Amino acid sequence: MIYYFIKGVIIKLKITKFGLLLVVLSIFYGCSTGEEISKVMASWIGYHYSDMMLKWGPPTYSTADGKDGQILVYQFDRSGGQIPGYVTKIGKTVFYTAPENVSYTAERMFYVNAKGTIYSWRWKGL
Repeated sequence: MIYYFIKGVIIKLKITKFGLLLVVLSIFYGCSTGEEISKVMASWIGYHYSDMMLKWGPPTYSTADGKDGQILVYQFDRSGGQIPGYVTKIGKTVFYTAPENVSYTAERMFYVNAKGTIYSWRWKGL
């Protein structure tokens, strides 16, 4: 149960933390779509990685791709806001759950061949 005090009235809602998290994240995800991200990522195919680095800056890290090339990985910390704290009453005992931050790390990966040309990409997290 979540209790809200609004204009002198206590409103009691039954919602799970997970349900609230889904609502917060769905609002946040409305700001960007996977289709837009894929379009941006695909636009770099065939370019030299140095051209991309002029626009994106240095990657967070890079690793070998197993084909004499490398994978450039860009990571971005994302915040989905905060799940508010709530009060639960069981009998005469009152429990308080503190607010929780909702965050994750988004990744953009570019696969670069031995000549420095971007040949593939992958992403996760909006």
